[in-house]
Amino acid sequence: MKKTIKRVQIALHFGKMKIDTLLNFSLGIVNGIADDPDATAPPISSDALGTQRSALQTTHASRQTDKSKDLTNLEHDQATTLVTSLTKIAHYVEDLANDKAAGDTAIATQIITRIGFQVKKGFVRHQRSFEIVSVDKGSVHLHTSSAGQKAAYLWQYSATLTNSAGWSFPIHTLKSEVVITGLQSGINYGFRFASIIPAKGKSTVTAGNEQPVWSDVITSVVL
Repeated sequence: MKKTIKRVQIALHFGKMKIDTLLNFSLGIVNGIADDPDATAPPISSDALGTQRSALQTTHASRQTDKSKDLTNLEHDQATTLVTSLTKIAHYVEDLANDKAAGDTAIATQIITRIGFQVKKGFVRHQRSFEIVSVDKGSVHLHTSSAGQKAAYLWQYSATLTNSAGWSFPIHTLKSEVVITGLQSGINYGFRFASIIPAKGKSTVTAGNEQPVWSDVITSVVL
């Protein structure tokens, strides 16, 4: 019997976004495809996507004081153009991620979210590794596999991944998931976690080893 290779799909929800949300989301994708080492040949370049986004942003700002029919139609056309480009890039990234992952849905999910897209929830919730369950306006839902009934978890986020000092103060939970709110829209954040297992018997800590063992970083653009 031929083995079926699992594929992760991108959630194509940006066509339903309001203009402000679409502008924030597309900014993350502009930065995502510009900086990603795997996305070397997108159907729409980051510069072209950025130009489309800037045009829509200018028109949208003008419409705050001018609700004319011509300007409204222009905004609609520019938004449609931007969504069409995002859709083409999403299909490219989905194929790229799944080809590189070769059936490992955790790797495919990591590539997709790293660039700034979200995966369909059905593919995320059944992963057993560290993952982004969902992204909402200003918030991210993180989950990892349980480290045991008495384990605790530390979570951190950062918008400046090139600077080790940019990590937030650790968030402590007794469950293997957390929803972090109050994040800035349009920013590509990095997230990591560490699990803490209570010591049995007498606790002994070697000096210099007090830092928790942090996971690999996963990223996502916040809506």
